[in-house]
Amino acid sequence: MKEFPRRLLRVGATAVVLGTALSLAAREPEGRIVFRSERGAGYEIYSMHAAGGELLNLSNAPHALDDMPDWSPDGSRVVFVSTRDSNDEIYVMDATGANQRRITSHPAIDWRPKWSPDGARIAFMRVEGHASSVLVMDADGTGVRTVALNAKAPDWSSDGAELVFVSTDDGRLYRVRSDGGERRAVGGVRSWGRATAPAWSPDGSPIVFALRDGERASRLFVTTMARGETRVVITGAGHATSPAWTSDGAHLIFTSGVGRQTNLFRVDPDGSDLRPLTGGRARDDHASWVGVEPPPSPVRRRPSAWGKMRQIGFRR
Repeated sequence: MKEFPRRLLRVGATAVVLGTALSLAAREPEGRIVFRSERGAGYEIYSMHAAGGELLNLSNAPHALDDMPDWSPDGSRVVFVSTRDSNDEIYVMDATGANQRRITSHPAIDWRPKWSPDGARIAFMRVEGHASSVLVMDADGTGVRTVALNAKAPDWSSDGAELVFVSTDDGRLYRVRSDGGERRAVGGVRSWGRATAPAWSPDGSPIVFALRDGERASRLFVTTMARGETRVVITGAGHATSPAWTSDGAHLIFTSGVGRQTNLFRVDPDGSDLRPLTGGRARDDHASWVGVEPPPSPVRRRPSAWGKMRQIGFRR
């Protein structure tokens, strides 16, 4: 378990003083991270190299709220939520930000889209009034069907056969077949609080989730499906939210911050090797990692003040 003090949110020399292991000689991960950030006029979708740098603004819609991005399994497309045409709808774009198109059109709010492992389907949650449901549609927006009622925040099993989600009735985790059916409880929440944002690991067993206990800070937990064991990964004074797995299942990425400042961090599933991925006051959140390297677009490239943090040892 990694104790996550509030002071660690100050990316830079402070992280080194607090003992974060920053082995620059170690092999850096490959691929790209896509995430939501408020770096300009509003929330937009950005991507960067998994080791830092090559920051790209993909959505370039400063007058809309773009949020909750997720890579397709092959890294060629990004699904995300935007308010650019109406209320919160789901959109898809190429990895370079080209060919942005809306794939849902509904009076309700559509949130948290997640690609299936084969890239053929997208799971998402739909909020109508005070009710929330989990739905699945084909990747082009057709064939929408309801999978679970009173449910939110879905994510796929590694074989695409099941979904894990949070029940809006009791705040616990459940699993259900991706075509619907009876839900089954997943251990790990108990009476500690209400779960948010579960993410199923690529190997099909552990599920990471955030747990919020009233107004106190969120913590990250991992529950192992095979043994039913649950352990704390991140705890402490700062909020730890929106966890996701790297494509190889070797690391977790998550959001943490205090107030309006939130940044992305990476940690091993056992809570070791905690390191910052972004810094500053940009309000970064909802990260997704893909293990392949999509071609960057020079037209949408923007210089990053923190993109070279790795080379300078995270010094300010």
